[in-house]
Amino acid sequence: MSDFRPHVIERAFEIAREGRLRNASDIASKLADEGYTNPGRQLTGRVIRRQLHQLIAAAREAAESQ
Repeated sequence: MSDFRPHVIERAFEIAREGRLRNASDIASKLADEGYTNPGRQLTGRVIRRQLHQLIAAAREAAESQ
């Protein structure tokens, strides 16, 4: 069994692509629940937050169009 887990940023993008959460703060909370240390600190950049928001919006739009 592998102990590999994705980097916090990679995991944040995976969560955003699911479209279930509303924003980067919600994603940071989920990451903390998954055992990542201080995930919010790594998601503070404006570009990262914008990218996460765009992924969430795209995932929700795709889900609504199905």
